[in-house]
Amino acid sequence: MSATSPSRAVAAMVSCLVVAAALFAPTARAAGPAQACRPGAASTDVFSRVGEQLADYLNAHNGSNGWLSAIAVAVVTPTGTQIVNCGVTTRGGTAAVDSATRYELGSETKVFTATALAQLVERHVVALDDPLSRYFTGTLPAAGCPSAHGAEITLRMLATHDAGLPRDPKNATWGLRNPMGRAGYTRADLDASFVRGFASPCAALQTPPGTAYSYSNWGFALLGTALTDAYFRSTHPGQAVPNVPAYGDMIQQLVTGPLRLPSTALELDGQPATTSQPSCPDDVATPCFWNNTNAYAGGGGLVSTIADMAAFVEANLSASAGGPLAPGLALTRQPAGYGPACLHAPSSPTCQGLAWAIWPPGPQRPSPAFRTWEKDGGTWGSASNTWFMPDACWGMTVLTNSSSSTPVLLGPAGFVSELLRSVGPSRSLCR
Repeated sequence: MSATSPSRAVAAMVSCLVVAAALFAPTARAAGPAQACRPGAASTDVFSRVGEQLADYLNAHNGSNGWLSAIAVAVVTPTGTQIVNCGVTTRGGTAAVDSATRYELGSETKVFTATALAQLVERHVVALDDPLSRYFTGTLPAAGCPSAHGAEITLRMLATHDAGLPRDPKNATWGLRNPMGRAGYTRADLDASFVRGFASPCAALQTPPGTAYSYSNWGFALLGTALTDAYFRSTHPGQAVPNVPAYGDMIQQLVTGPLRLPSTALELDGQPATTSQPSCPDDVATPCFWNNTNAYAGGGGLVSTIADMAAFVEANLSASAGGPLAPGLALTRQPAGYGPACLHAPSSPTCQGLAWAIWPPGPQRPSPAFRTWEKDGGTWGSASNTWFMPDACWGMTVLTNSSSSTPVLLGPAGFVSELLRSVGPSRSLCR
């Protein structure tokens, strides 16, 4: 990427605030904040290309269907950032969402955990190939486990989902009837996570560490808490680490503070009125905030705004040209693991960065022309997705308060992938 990077200034913002029945009424009528798609001061190419798609989708899955009430989209290019905000903060409400509305990030938190890892590597506090046992006080599978094949779990393996761990441990403190139970998942629970529910710590390993891709929230919970403790010890020598890991403080000091992302933070117990309320599935107790604020936070505890996420995309696109945290951001996107795109080529560990999936160009990929770095996230009642293409100097991020039961939202055949195909670059925009 050249030295000219996308401006953080919002070149244009569009507010399309929709409840679809009004959009398709045969006669005109006054539109309320949840009933109209209207551009901001400047007409935008992005709005003209996706405004109708957004309206149609919100129409199909709002109201009586109850799956969501808001979508926010940002596209970042060398000429600026364009943002589209659609809907209201809660189903049946009237408060319009805007670029300062917070949404749960879910697993997109992992790219912030990975950025913190990269920052600590740059500061020589940790190294990518340090064993987890150096920073984790709980019980772990030993390298001598038959299932480990002599390998220990390292920080790099956790960040690339190559540690051989399942998605979640068996001692989870949350579920359909206790959706906000992640706040009760303590340091003691994490320390015992390889013991409770398994015949032995060795039995927790699905594959030998470092040999295969296996997506794991548990792995990033371990990574987030280990990094939080390592950072705390480096800045508070001689002090005992807090009982509740200070993950939010670490992210603010290492990542969101330097990048000037003021609204990206650990989710609070009492959310402000400007937060997009999660759309709880019918089989989940309400309220259903993700509430991932304790020892599991590194896997999915943050909230953010579309303005902050657009700025984060911009920072990643600008990393090769310098800027805040440039070396660390560049490190997160280096191929370091197998990843979902290499599942059928296990000898090619080039499809996973630190938290970022790396998709080669091609049909049924995010881009037919450019390598794409991608991460999505989902909670009980929110969803998110971010892509950026350094060789095209282009990126896009989507936030929504979509229920986890919303059909075909994420994934290659999902609605957000349709958006990507609608506005994605066919040629490089780099200058």
